Amino acid sequence: MKSFPFIVFIFLTSLVFAQPRKDVQRTSVELLYGQKFLAHPSFNHAFNTLDNIQYGGNISYVGVGVSGSVSPDRWFFSHYGSYYYTQVVPQSIKVNDTITNQITGFNFGFTYFGVSLIPRKKFFDVFVTLGANTGRLRMYGNHYTTQKNPYFSPKIRIHPALTFRNFRISLQIEYEYDISRKNWRHTTFFKGDKLNLAKTSNTGLTIFAGIGYVIDGTGKGNGGFVGF
Repeated sequence: MKSFPFIVFIFLTSLVFAQPRKDVQRTSVELLYGQKFLAHPSFNHAFNTLDNIQYGGNISYVGVGVSGSVSPDRWFFSHYGSYYYTQVVPQSIKVNDTITNQITGFNFGFTYFGVSLIPRKKFFDVFVTLGANTGRLRMYGNHYTTQKNPYFSPKIRIHPALTFRNFRISLQIEYEYDISRKNWRHTTFFKGDKLNLAKTSNTGLTIFAGIGYVIDGTGKGNGGFVGF
């Protein structure tokens, strides 16, 4: 059952592009950089929180994503979906104010149920979508604190995007709610003694900046302003 969130992720995101031939589809492949701000403090505010926002904090992401918007002739609103993979940039963190560790991890994110708030515009749109994140945080660098914190979090995302010719610049703002266990656990290949770490919830706000390349439904560049 550990693989269930990943199976759901693959199934839903495969549906993003399974649309009728007559729909006009625009797909963007983007490079992403993001920051997470947790709703609840952990490790004496070692992680960024919503009440103490600091850019360049301990949960920063880099990765790649694919977004697809479809403008069916029979609907007024565009349909929109996306998926992405990001890696947590390794950074130092202190546990109990004395033990220095490195924090890393990864995140799979997808959205499928979404609409355009500004349909049929030439170069700008704002999408609102529902989806989920799944992944884990991982600590390493110390024998007693080499542990992981996996999570699964439904989310809502607001995604404004500006597209000119074949290029897209976007801002992706999402709030997720962690419904999984908050405990830190042994990593797969490390079974020694461990220090009990403070529970950590991944509920919070993540902001991504993205830059990418847009293709149309035939796999060719658009060569001008694109409609969603």
